[in-house]
Amino acid sequence: MEYTFLGRTIFLGIWLFIPTIFDLLLGVYRCIRIMIIYIFKRGDKKNEKKSTLEFEPLVSVIIPVYNSEKTLKRCVESVINQTYSIDKIEIIMVDNGSKDNSYNVFQQLQSEYHHVKMWWYKSGCGKARALNAGIFYSNGAYIINIDSDGYMSRNSIESIVKHFIYNKEVSAITGSVIIDKNEIKETKGIINKLVQKCEFMEYLEVFFIGRNNQSSTNELFTMAGAISAIKREVAFKSQMYNADTLGEDAHMTQQILLFQNGVVSYCKEAVFFTSPIEDFNRLSIQRSRWQRGALEVVSLFLDKEVTGSKKSLWKMTISDHTMTFPKLIWIMAVIYLGVIGLPIETIVLVNLIIYIAYSIISMLSILISAVLLRDLKEVRKYTLKNILIFIFMPLYRLILSFFRISGVIYSLSPESSWNAVGIVDEIKLGVKAVFSFGKRDKNR
Repeated sequence: MEYTFLGRTIFLGIWLFIPTIFDLLLGVYRCIRIMIIYIFKRGDKKNEKKSTLEFEPLVSVIIPVYNSEKTLKRCVESVINQTYSIDKIEIIMVDNGSKDNSYNVFQQLQSEYHHVKMWWYKSGCGKARALNAGIFYSNGAYIINIDSDGYMSRNSIESIVKHFIYNKEVSAITGSVIIDKNEIKETKGIINKLVQKCEFMEYLEVFFIGRNNQSSTNELFTMAGAISAIKREVAFKSQMYNADTLGEDAHMTQQILLFQNGVVSYCKEAVFFTSPIEDFNRLSIQRSRWQRGALEVVSLFLDKEVTGSKKSLWKMTISDHTMTFPKLIWIMAVIYLGVIGLPIETIVLVNLIIYIAYSIISMLSILISAVLLRDLKEVRKYTLKNILIFIFMPLYRLILSFFRISGVIYSLSPESSWNAVGIVDEIKLGVKAVFSFGKRDKNR
């Protein structure tokens, strides 16, 4: 009996492990690689940080504004309070259809900081159009784009400029996006707070491990929409941001890599703090949009004749798209095996082993991210304090896989739109439809 149980467990384990082996091996490889890069390049980074800029070029900071009256002041003040000389910064706010009092906030800022170069412009609807208008009005040698719903760390602009100056080959830069821990602390509800802590850890892994790895081989798929920077001449050689896709940041990144044969680099010291997602409903909408935008960009470039490498496109397609479906099949298969009579203890044991393996990879990624957070002591402290969140990360990522699949399905529709229905709303609509159908049936 013991042999039968062991045999079934090994057979099922090997069969179910196939869809996960890709993730696990890739996770271990990324963690080891980042630590090697960190150890060998630590001295160079120290020299770059300690160095003093002999010349500070003009920097244009573009902030697309849409209904941002509650967050715009904090965002702009984070730019004003940079370690970089304020007389070498121009702030360009571009309103892309706000219906609130965002403009009044701008007027208040203008009167309070009259010594700061700041302007307000209007564009058509959509972030891409706002960014394009901002680039057109900019004068800086470097153009930095940030969102209006968060704020920059004090040394972000200085770090970006140094990264450009000490790495002449770099065409564009993506910074790090970190969830604001203070807003997580203010969140009410155990489930929402748990989801936000998982999101916090996910962002650390995505940027400090994922983007860091991609940058080292010049295979970044997309710059962060919340904080990125482009050399002026690179921006004007591009086709600008594409307003017809949900992935305008990825589209610009691929233009630089494929058409200009440029280098898109990651600067972890340039940090943008953003708000956590409000709930599962918003999370499902966000990830579905991101997935759809990514697939739209892939479809726009895969068949084009280009001078650069398409490796980042193919890797994204395989890892974030193709490998998502085996996970779904794996879940369906587990249910099927239970239905046909495979012992429940065998199924539970195998899945527990796989879950633990994923949890260990998440813990390793979080710990390495904490090492790389040495300059952000408070964030590092919060990360280590909440290290046990790694236990929930495999479940969190599995849920995200379902959200991404919905993005793949939505990508089949002909038109791009930011107006989408979240998973919670879809369930409510489905339940309502079922009950409505029942009522109609009774009335017949």
